[in-house]
Amino acid sequence: MGFFKKFECGYCGMKFKSENDLTEHGRMHLYGHHEHFTCVTCGALFHSKSELAQHGKNHK
Repeated sequence: MGFFKKFECGYCGMKFKSENDLTEHGRMHLYGHHEHFTCVTCGALFHSKSELAQHGKNHK
């Protein structure tokens, strides 16, 4: 069975794997938070430290 992102942001259409991820993303729209967290290994950008930390596990 494939991996599905079933939680969609009503503002920008981005999809997330969990409701918690969607809620965290929604704060960016609500508070105008556009700070990015950059992966020092590959340069990927993320909206939260938790997203960056989760991504970092892919490099280990």
